[in-house]
Amino acid sequence: MAIADHIVRGGPRVAQGTAARAASKPQAIVPLFFAFLALPSGFAVKVFDATLYPARMFVLVMIPFALGKLMRDRSARFLASDFFVVAFALWLWLSIIVNHQLGKGLYFGGSLAVEAVGAYLIARAYVRTFPDFMRAAAAYFATVLVAAAIAVPEALIGYSFAHEIASMVMGGEVPVWIKVSYASIYRRLGLMRPFSTFDHPILFGTFCAGATGLVYFLYDGVQRWWRLLVIAGAVFISLSSGPYIAFLLAVALCVWERLTRRVPHRVLISSAIVSAGYLLVSLVSNRGVLSIILASTLDPASGYYRLSIWEYGSAAVARSPWFGVGFDGWSRPSWMSQSVDNFWLNIGLLGGVPTVGALVLGIAFMLLSVYLRTTPTESYSRLMARNSWAVTVIVLSVQGLTVHYWGQLFMFFLFVIGLGAWMADTREGAVAPSQGGPRPQLGRRTIKVPTRMEPRVGRLHIRD
Repeated sequence: MAIADHIVRGGPRVAQGTAARAASKPQAIVPLFFAFLALPSGFAVKVFDATLYPARMFVLVMIPFALGKLMRDRSARFLASDFFVVAFALWLWLSIIVNHQLGKGLYFGGSLAVEAVGAYLIARAYVRTFPDFMRAAAAYFATVLVAAAIAVPEALIGYSFAHEIASMVMGGEVPVWIKVSYASIYRRLGLMRPFSTFDHPILFGTFCAGATGLVYFLYDGVQRWWRLLVIAGAVFISLSSGPYIAFLLAVALCVWERLTRRVPHRVLISSAIVSAGYLLVSLVSNRGVLSIILASTLDPASGYYRLSIWEYGSAAVARSPWFGVGFDGWSRPSWMSQSVDNFWLNIGLLGGVPTVGALVLGIAFMLLSVYLRTTPTESYSRLMARNSWAVTVIVLSVQGLTVHYWGQLFMFFLFVIGLGAWMADTREGAVAPSQGGPRPQLGRRTIKVPTRMEPRVGRLHIRD
């Protein structure tokens, strides 16, 4: 208990000291964010009645540093996405206050607002160039590698090492849903669904699947393929259909980009094809396209249960469109639990239609802003960064229809949205200089990139 007491008393001070020291070394901020993100929620500390999870603690402390750095950066512009992300967080906070009175609303709503704005600001302020973007991708993949290394023995042995260790160190209890997962009836393919350092196997698998686009576009040759194999293995061992869908969608988008790279107006053409397919499926199927997506699970019963969640949850949002119904305020049959396996529906229930609309617009305007800052003479590095980020944010946005993002994944999702901002408010790499420059090596292939800022991408040899 002495160790646990020391951590509980010193936790916020440790996070504050770490953040303060890291603020003087900006390149360390994003790796630190992923390090705190990977810590199990069992390492949370109590401050009065507030529970500070490791990543939440770090994000809270970093907000003033990130905001100050962003305000001092002359290359930073105020983006429409900035407004919509802040509006999303504030309306969500206000809605929870409306539904749960001031005390509970201030804490729970404020926690979500801090996580959303803080994670977004960290990406916004500390990823300002292509080398910064590469370092973020490297930190992300390193976290995937560590999480996968923990998950494999966990799945084979049937014991959640990370969460059990966290509970022993902090003197707490392992969450009930983790203990229940040890039972053989919850195994799939004879394996336990691993949590790794996350709060649910689906969150672990989704986090790993999200790295697919970044690895595909930012690496080449052997460097690309061994990383993709690690991601595929991590997604498989999660034994969850949601991450499988996310991984396959990411692969499909990468293949689409490769095959259509020289096709003019490819986005418009592809959108028309997808729209036609949507109409065709809607006409020939007795279920809607959304119902098919929601029901796409390894366990058919789980898929149909998600359809029931959508039916009753969306009806609750329709009855309270402005502020939602808050936590566990939606009407449903007695055999249904309060769990909502749909991120977009969940924030609609918590904060009404405005929260969903604000976040959707934040993502849409970020994608649009990055596209509008692109020129025909765009550097190869920026092209790869743009493609990799777009695939990641699209995959996570679509995956939110079948998975609820909370805790670590909620902050990670907002971080990913902000990760593309440097391409939206700076011209770096948008126009390649006319003079020749170094040739960055992507695996075995060498491509001429006429710009001063190009690093060697394949092995992350970065020159600032």
